[in-house]
Amino acid sequence: MKKTNLSTHAVATIAGLRASLDEAGQNARPRPIVGDGSFCNRTLFTADLPRTELIVRARRDLKLCGKADGGSRSFYDKVKFTPEQVLKDESVPWCTSIFHGGQWRVIRYKEVTGIYWQSGAKKRPLRLFMVAPVPESQWLARMRTYRLFGRLRTPAEPSEPRRSLASLREPNLPDACY
Repeated sequence: MKKTNLSTHAVATIAGLRASLDEAGQNARPRPIVGDGSFCNRTLFTADLPRTELIVRARRDLKLCGKADGGSRSFYDKVKFTPEQVLKDESVPWCTSIFHGGQWRVIRYKEVTGIYWQSGAKKRPLRLFMVAPVPESQWLARMRTYRLFGRLRTPAEPSEPRRSLASLREPNLPDACY
């Protein structure tokens, strides 16, 4: 039976990276870890990774929810939603720009805080960033596709979304076309 896979290896690697940063005197500085959709799973989100921020691509059919009302015995709200529904929801306002690479860039995104992924991150609060579809023409195929960027980020504390959104534009991160 297989004892290690990509996710368990990633947890060990991230823990080693955090330990080496602590030895170098970077104890107070949180370390952002950016991953694609294969790292958006229970193994990474339930791992104990102190002072580490996970920023991963979320599947568009991921079932997310809020916290239940105070009068309920249940922790999770019964109303579930997906990142794709957040993108289409008119009640969630668009934010439009961030400061990245030495200048202001126009990037339209939606941010939802205080959400939970019941089957993945358990009771760990998350933040969801949904970036507006970016048109991309593929000159060989002569067709236009749209990249849908959805990121789950932990911890869910309010901070500048600049680092999370800057990770969307990393050239070495694979993108999926929907």
